[in-house]
Amino acid sequence: MEVLNIDFGYGGRQVFQDFSFTASPGCLTTILGKSGVGKSTLLKLIAGIHQPQAGSISHRGQPVRACTLSCVFQEPRLLPWKTARENIEYVLLNRLEREQRRHLSLQLLHQTGLEQDAHCYPHELSGGMCQRVSLARAFALSPDILLLDEPFQALDVATRNAMHRLFLQLFRQYQPTTVMVTHDPEEALALADEIAVFAYQPVFESFRHTLAPATDSDQLGSAVNTETLRQRLRAEMGDVEESFACRHELFRHRIHHRRTP
Repeated sequence: MEVLNIDFGYGGRQVFQDFSFTASPGCLTTILGKSGVGKSTLLKLIAGIHQPQAGSISHRGQPVRACTLSCVFQEPRLLPWKTARENIEYVLLNRLEREQRRHLSLQLLHQTGLEQDAHCYPHELSGGMCQRVSLARAFALSPDILLLDEPFQALDVATRNAMHRLFLQLFRQYQPTTVMVTHDPEEALALADEIAVFAYQPVFESFRHTLAPATDSDQLGSAVNTETLRQRLRAEMGDVEESFACRHELFRHRIHHRRTP
């Protein structure tokens, strides 16, 4: 996915100016940065909720509006008058026949461990269970693009770790081009193929790194590289308001890699 030379602002505030950003097809790119930097605003621009005042956003050579797109938010945002199964089936209306919708929704509920709760309404489910339904609903569309706006932030540590494993399982199955906003460097390290750090304002990328997959033969080297990256991310997160005079001095690094299951 390519965000190319976009401008966007509101209320006299210029959030993006001649801003470009890429997310590799079929990979997960996480965006880190301080609150208010423009991370969620970028997701809204990609989703078409906001329109850039200049520039373009495309995926595999076509406008994003021509792509199938799913979003997962910090809150599950389920329809309270529909059951878990019906919430998933709702996004498939006019896409699949009734029996196909039912089959796919039950399959996803099985994958998310909620097959016994298909008939339950959101108020009858825990927060983590509702977020699993939300995740299943997002993947039900087999999206070209998946946008995640801190979807695991409100969960306790154990539930969040379980959700990470579930998400990666579904991600590997469907392989959408994914952009995830998070404030947590550890979450980015656990999930991402690519990590970008935003600074402001207008927004620019202060840092980008593509993670190479770990191998059994280089566990020590992988651990050292991960710790070095962790320290760098912490430094970037603590100093993302560096002056614009230093913009072109900031580190930017890419390593080609292949995702392994």
